[in-house]
Amino acid sequence: MCSRRFYLAIGLLLCALLTACAAPIEDSPPEPLNALTQAGFVPVALKPPIKALVREGSVETAPWHLYLEGDGNAWLRGGVPSPNPTPRSPVALWLALEDTSQRVAYIARPCQWFTTLPDSCQPAIWTDERYGEQAQQWLLETIQTIAGDQPMRLIGFSGGAHLALQLTPLLPEVEGVVSVAGNLDDELFAKHHRLPAPRHIPKRMSEIPLWSQSGGADRIVPPELTERMLKARGGRCQSHQVFDKVEHAGPWQLNWSRIQDFLDGCAGH
Repeated sequence: MCSRRFYLAIGLLLCALLTACAAPIEDSPPEPLNALTQAGFVPVALKPPIKALVREGSVETAPWHLYLEGDGNAWLRGGVPSPNPTPRSPVALWLALEDTSQRVAYIARPCQWFTTLPDSCQPAIWTDERYGEQAQQWLLETIQTIAGDQPMRLIGFSGGAHLALQLTPLLPEVEGVVSVAGNLDDELFAKHHRLPAPRHIPKRMSEIPLWSQSGGADRIVPPELTERMLKARGGRCQSHQVFDKVEHAGPWQLNWSRIQDFLDGCAGH
């Protein structure tokens, strides 16, 4: 009996260590969101399928820092859509948590962080249509609810950076975009990874200042791909920082003092 219990315990331990044996992500408690609330973030009253949390200081004139999450757990192996897109490594959330600015918001992508998915959440929303018009509209309404016509900076991780650039033409108050391991050009991204041509190829907008960070060990959006994306985008004011040994999921940090100097320099041109 003891031997049986021993092997059962070993099996459970191995299962916990293997991704394939992990509990379905839709059944996992949203511990990262709890970390935000413990740090003073409060949920925004939004209709599903978007969740967002904000933290406001006493300086009401400070620009908003709006963090857009990455694509999350969009696909399973073999190109099968995931049953729930909640991210396993919510990079944008951790960056928002570390941001000491006066007004900070974390904006999840559609259908993320729901234990029971709303009726509007179909797999296409986080796969083929993740950059589509419906996803854009939900995020646009969320940003306008949070920031209104106040100055803002959009910070996007991975696919969140792609959406940030898509939304800037609709948000004249955006002062700049910060890309962290960002997919800045889905057409080039698809060609690099030999994927089918993307369904949505937005017009390239080069006017907005763009600060981009890449990881030297990132195999999803490697620095050389980012360079090609930036060259294709063009623009008078963009910066690319490469951090050695950093993978796609990080660890990432944002030096807002340097980013502010960059934005100030762009404004002076």
